[in-house]
Order: sequence, then structure tokens, then C-alpha cells
Amino acid sequence: MLKKLKTNFKVFKILLVTDELSEANRIIKFLGISFVILACFYILGFVRLSTTILICISLSGIFFIIGDIFEYFCKVQHQKKAINISIRYKKIGYLKLVKMICQFLAIISLIIAPYITTTLTTTMLAKVSNTLSMLAIGLTVFKIGLDNSMKKAEFEEMIADELLRVANEHAAVIQDKKE
Repeated sequence: MLKKLKTNFKVFKILLVTDELSEANRIIKFLGISFVILACFYILGFVRLSTTILICISLSGIFFIIGDIFEYFCKVQHQKKAINISIRYKKIGYLKLVKMICQFLAIISLIIAPYITTTLTTTMLAKVSNTLSMLAIGLTVFKIGLDNSMKKAEFEEMIADELLRVANEHAAVIQDKKE
């Protein structure tokens, strides 16, 4: 009876954590959809966005994507089996810290930065906005390339493992025939 209660409690904890992760994920998706809606409203003329707001949104996107790039490097470190485990986990810890700082700066860029006064001219603000937009697109495309490289490496590893398994089965069949 006690064992069953412990098992049920573990399942409950897993479901609770899963629900919390789902809720956090849902909030992130809603935030993304909100920006898509804002962009649609902007193009249709329902809202006006100042150059400062656009700079802050682009800056936030840059920080989010840089955080994702650091997450990619965390995954790469997880896969490096040849490195001493304590060194590997120390590197992963630093990478996760940088990712967390980037996420914090991304949120600050959305919530606080639009309200900071600036002395930049309209021309300079437009130049900064365009630069940050191009940087955000460039980093996003770069991150897509990193993800594709990782998927390719995982696929190649899966094929190599399957070929090795088939070769071992074939060798076992040949060995059985010899006996």
C-alpha cells in the first residue's frame, strides 16, 4: 500500500511539473502570437509604434536568439563524452548562466527599455532600428543553421548505429552458420 502511494505521488509530481512547463510554454507562445498580432495591427494602421519601441523589440529578439545560441552550445557540451565530466558540467553551467542573463536582458528590453529617455536624433534612431533588425534576422538564420547541423549529426549517428547493429546481426548469423 505504501509503495503504491509513493508511486502515485511520483506520478503526481511528474504531472505537476509537466503542467507547470506546459503553462510556461503556453505563456511564451501567447507572447509570440501577441507580437504577430501587433505586427498585423501595425501594418493595417490600427497601432502606431515609435522607432524606440521597434528598437526595443528588435533588441529583445536579439537577446532571445543569443540565449538560444548558448543553449545550442550547452547541447554540444552534453554530447562531448571525451571531456572530463566535471569540466563539461562547469562549462554547461556557465553557458546556462549566459543564456539566463540573455533572457533577462530580453525581458528588460521589452518592459523597461522603451521608457528610457534618449537624446538620439530621429535619423540615428532609424539607423539603430534597421541595424538591430538586420542583426536579429542574421542571428536567427545562423541559429537555424546550427539547429540543422545538430539534426544532421544526430541523423548520421542514428544511421551509423543502425548500420553497426545490422552488421553485428549479420556477423552473428554467419557465425551461427559456421557452427
